[in-house]
Amino acid sequence: MSVLAAPFWSLPSLPAERAVRLRTLPKQFRNPVVRADVASTFLLVSGHHAAFTYVSPILRDVSGFPGSTRA
Repeated sequence: MSVLAAPFWSLPSLPAERAVRLRTLPKQFRNPVVRADVASTFLLVSGHHAAFTYVSPILRDVSGFPGSTRA
């Protein structure tokens, strides 16, 4: 099953109660749970970026494996 098709198959339909306006976004950041989730997502994405951009080449060079080696 495709990763793109799985949510359509497995998640229930949830109709919106009202339209979401852009001006309500700052109010969401007053919620500490939302702030923690945004910070966690930022750290996770930044960590992946750092690992693939900086750490991978260093480990590849130190280990001596050629860049075309696949696991």
